Amino acid sequence: MTESDRFKLLFGPYKPPRFRYGKVVSCEVRGEVVIVGMSAGRIPWPIGQRRGSPARGFVVFADLAKAVRRESNQAICHWWGVTPQTVTKWRKAMDVGPSTEGTSRLRSEYAQEEPITAAREKAWKKARDPERRKKIAAALRGKKATKKRDRGDAARKDGQASKRGSQTKNEPGSSGKRHSATEGRPAMVSRGGSAYRDFASGGSGQPYG
Repeated sequence: MTESDRFKLLFGPYKPPRFRYGKVVSCEVRGEVVIVGMSAGRIPWPIGQRRGSPARGFVVFADLAKAVRRESNQAICHWWGVTPQTVTKWRKAMDVGPSTEGTSRLRSEYAQEEPITAAREKAWKKARDPERRKKIAAALRGKKATKKRDRGDAARKDGQASKRGSQTKNEPGSSGKRHSATEGRPAMVSRGGSAYRDFASGGSGQPYG
């Protein structure tokens, strides 16, 4: 790609509007500004200043506003003499996406340049290499086998744990229920101010103590 192709304006020609110094105009980025100067780029452009502010900048209106919406960042920088960061700032303020028609054309032409096509061809050949494909397939098979073995080990451990719990539940004398600390003990009763024990074996009612 030549320099003229790289910085080509697709939707021009663009020329500065007629104006006079001191005139108030509407900038699409900063609002109302007063024209106070002229830029020195390849395409000279009015410079504006907001009232009460010392800052000066390009007045984004007329053909410059059209170019920001359609041309590539590089082309605008080259012809108007601004930085890529400035063009990006203008696009954001004007709700213009990062990719315009000019940007798309530039990317498409970049993709056809010899270094890019050579790198793409090299990557394609590498991807189709039989030995490389065999190695990748073997590595994938190994990963699948490892995952399968890990799942089998986990399933066996779960089965053993379930079996142990089942055996404990079925042991003689084990009902699987919790017992309170006082279960099975004789109940204490009070009769006539004396303590009695009511034994489970017939309840003799004999005084205790």
